[in-house]
Amino acid sequence: MSLFSQFTLAIRHFFSSFSFIRKNKLGHYYLYPLIIGTILFATAVYGSSHYVNLLSDYIFDILGLELSSIDKSLGFWENVKIGGLVIGEIVVFLILKISLIYLFFRANKYIVLILLSPVMAFLSERTEEIITGNSYPFVLKQFIKDIWRGIIVATRNFVLEMSMTIVLLLIGLFLPIVSPFVSILLFFIGAYFYGFSTFDYINERKHRGIKESVRYLRTNKGAVIGNGSMLSLFMLIPIIGTIYGPLNATVGAVLTDESINPNVTKEHKKSLS
Repeated sequence: MSLFSQFTLAIRHFFSSFSFIRKNKLGHYYLYPLIIGTILFATAVYGSSHYVNLLSDYIFDILGLELSSIDKSLGFWENVKIGGLVIGEIVVFLILKISLIYLFFRANKYIVLILLSPVMAFLSERTEEIITGNSYPFVLKQFIKDIWRGIIVATRNFVLEMSMTIVLLLIGLFLPIVSPFVSILLFFIGAYFYGFSTFDYINERKHRGIKESVRYLRTNKGAVIGNGSMLSLFMLIPIIGTIYGPLNATVGAVLTDESINPNVTKEHKKSLS
């Protein structure tokens, strides 16, 4: 399949996962991200207004920006009119603020994926069992191993994505003309890593090592990016996105992988029809 065909297939299966979850009575899984999403949203609102301010002030001090002329009790335009603040410093101030908030919410997505890894691991396994008929008896040791791998993969992806993001944001900071292209590139980089996390539960069941998993997912990067794109877009919606995004992406990953690499026996196909 072409990259575009895989991309559209993954998007289609992301949305078909709604009916799959309802049809197979898996809706109770949404309870876990509902609780986690509510807590994280409250934390994110507080963190974005408090810790981002602390971090940005620290960075401004390192850069030697004269921001003491900004009166935080006044509005934006009033501060612009205040003498002693160079226009270039205002631009840097805004870009750094936006960049820090952007990085904060990027990190928040990976926190969600890490906290939901036990639910996503079990749901991915259950989805494959329904589709293919392959039974996976619950083994605590293997389940813990799946969860640990999910955490390792999410952490690895977070470090790689943040490294790329910081480099690209710096490029956009010094070359504003390329900023629109940087934003688009950052979205698809994030989508690839988010999709990687949902597809990797399949790789674990098939006993693929991390390196082998990377090779496999690069071969099917259209599907990975399509799946991750929907997850990323849903995660922009407070609470609701956290409830539906990760679990639907997990089910969608299994549906997509099965479409690309069929593993359903003839007998089980009859039972599904």
